[in-house]
Amino acid sequence: MKNHRIIISSIIIITTLIWVLIQINKSTDKYRYGNSYRQNNIINTIRLHKYGITGKNITIGIIDAGFYTPHPVFANTRILKEFDFVTNKPTTLNYGHIRGLDHGTNVFSVVGGYKINELIGTAYGANFILAKTDISTERLVEEEQNAVKASKWLFENGANIITTSLSFNKFDNAYYYIPIKWMAL
Repeated sequence: MKNHRIIISSIIIITTLIWVLIQINKSTDKYRYGNSYRQNNIINTIRLHKYGITGKNITIGIIDAGFYTPHPVFANTRILKEFDFVTNKPTTLNYGHIRGLDHGTNVFSVVGGYKINELIGTAYGANFILAKTDISTERLVEEEQNAVKASKWLFENGANIITTSLSFNKFDNAYYYIPIKWMAL
């Protein structure tokens, strides 16, 4: 009987110790930031976040190939507007275009995502305007035209910062491709 009490007491002590260690770990930056800890630590945004600098009162425009906005890291993200310059529709979500959604979603989450112990974006407190410009086949200047139109639209709708990671280097028929220098919209 005495041995059972010692075993039970030991289990209770070990369980309590594990619970305390878990609670201490939850208060660390590595726990809070999850997979985004390294990127935030490198550019020192964790310190900014501790001072309350999270992008509040800033509007960031993002141009990419589409965004999966129902993702849980965007549950509290403020998306003011979005527009698809390929289909001319007011949504950047296209379930049939998964190839582009992962890249746009990744870019958006690095900046504006927020979910404790999973991901905290560098400017998670900002407002966002999203523009989709990718057409999945790169037809001469059409993609560049969409990117220019999207940049103008983002600026006109109040974006303080515009970011894009689009590149134009592989086209269906590059023989006739000449980069545009100026375009009237």
